[in-house]
Amino acid sequence: MKIKDEILLISGAALLLFLTFLSFGKDATVEWKSVQSEFLELAAAKIGADKAKEFQTGIHMIWKPDIKVVDRCKTCHMAIDIPGFEGEKQPFATHPDLNKWNESHSFKDYGCTTCHGGQGFAVTTKEAHGNVKHWERPLLSNDMAKEYGFKNSAALMEVNCNTCHRRETETEGMPNINLAKKLIVEKNCISCHIMDGKNGASLGPEITYEGQKHPETFGMDGVEGKKSVLNWHIQHFNFPAKVTRGSFMSAFGFTPEESRALSLLVMSWRKLKIPMEYVPYKRD
Repeated sequence: MKIKDEILLISGAALLLFLTFLSFGKDATVEWKSVQSEFLELAAAKIGADKAKEFQTGIHMIWKPDIKVVDRCKTCHMAIDIPGFEGEKQPFATHPDLNKWNESHSFKDYGCTTCHGGQGFAVTTKEAHGNVKHWERPLLSNDMAKEYGFKNSAALMEVNCNTCHRRETETEGMPNINLAKKLIVEKNCISCHIMDGKNGASLGPEITYEGQKHPETFGMDGVEGKKSVLNWHIQHFNFPAKVTRGSFMSAFGFTPEESRALSLLVMSWRKLKIPMEYVPYKRD
């Protein structure tokens, strides 16, 4: 019996040792470590080996519980808030217009996913960019923007920007949303829709928090091409009765630019609690 116990003990110890080595081996090949090593090589060549050693390695995290942000993006995007790496390939580039964004939307206060989308707490490229099942806020990329007819991802990010800037009639750097806000007034949308407690005939559904609706609540039978919420809105503004059978909404003859802009606007109308320090001071 004693020999049997010793054999089990030795076997268990061997298995534990094997799993430990396996764990160390897996940890040594994780993606973000390879990315950081590549960046440090770039930094050494660009600014010198001594200065490159000053970069902190390991997991970088921004935690802002008041706006529900947990971002580890800087784990790979190590130079995102460091001047001198402009024009480098991603994920090694400095953020465009760094001084401007540091003054108004600093990374430490807003994180990255607040504007760019993605899954902030992940540390692999695929998962961090939100290209996985059951994650409804993927990274707003240039490729995605061009798929819908926009020039770049900045247009898509206006949806996130307007979450805070909703009460402004015009906001710098948001041409699509600004255009859509003018159209909402010109077409007198509240004559049919309830919005912010204001309404006329109430012929259409309330749209105060249109952007809060879950994707599965949109009927996609009448949508051509990609079955997405953005595509639903774009086509609905162009052909309301085709996308929503029995709709009383008129086809206003919007241009492609206008229908895209209006779609971004309504998708930005979310029901979120925003701390006062994040609410823009500008009022119109």
